[in-house]
Amino acid sequence: MDLDSPGITVKPIHTLSDELEFCEVFFDSVRVPKYRLVAELHKGWSMAKALLGHERLFVGSPRYVSGAFDRLTSLAEEEGLFEPGSFLDRYVQLELDYQDFVSLYSDYSKFVKNGGELGAEASILKLLSSETYQAITEEMLSASAEAGVIGGQNEGNQAEAATLFFQSRPSTIAGGTSQIQRGIIAKAVLGLPT
Repeated sequence: MDLDSPGITVKPIHTLSDELEFCEVFFDSVRVPKYRLVAELHKGWSMAKALLGHERLFVGSPRYVSGAFDRLTSLAEEEGLFEPGSFLDRYVQLELDYQDFVSLYSDYSKFVKNGGELGAEASILKLLSSETYQAITEEMLSASAEAGVIGGQNEGNQAEAATLFFQSRPSTIAGGTSQIQRGIIAKAVLGLPT
């Protein structure tokens, strides 16, 4: 539908980095012309769920997680953080979470590519991707200490810590919040009562 239609209100949402990546859209008695109908009448939610599944497969890809983990590894090497201790323990746990996620994504994307039905399991990928991404960037920011917060005044991985941290925050909102993903997983994947 045309976003200029009467009754549609769009309110931008500023992110932590003061960007306008998200918005709220309100529909107040909006009339949609019949020629704008896509597929069957009253089947919009089914279509929306299918589109959201594809979005979650895309949003749940390892792209951002891989980049953040590589930067965390480089930062740890630069700062000599791979000594036995609490950082190494947290790093190993993050690496295990990352490798589990990449393996699951690979298996599921092969399943879909080979004709498998894209189902609610995509919510698992989206949840793991966004939360692993955030955990890695939190560790990166912590490992950078004050240098990570100063940002552009430094070079290399320390300068990227705050940037990646802020970029990872919206990942648990885009494509459906983590709470929504958990609800979908509980109901549609695990078969728990609503």
